[in-house]
Amino acid sequence: MTVDELIDRLQMLRMMDPNAGKCNVVIPVMGAGLGRSPCVEISGVYQGFDWNSGRLFIYPVTKLQDLQS
Repeated sequence: MTVDELIDRLQMLRMMDPNAGKCNVVIPVMGAGLGRSPCVEISGVYQGFDWNSGRLFIYPVTKLQDLQS
């Protein structure tokens, strides 16, 4: 997914539901079970540079590797 595709998707969600802009952005970490889906919140979004040029990094609050322990 490119940044433009992500922006288009977010704009579409906001058009369909004006309250979508107030939703927390999360990363699902396991399959759904009963109750809320397990997830991790986002701490930041940064554009790569140098060797990572052309990439956008989304960082979770908790390292995803730590969740598998």
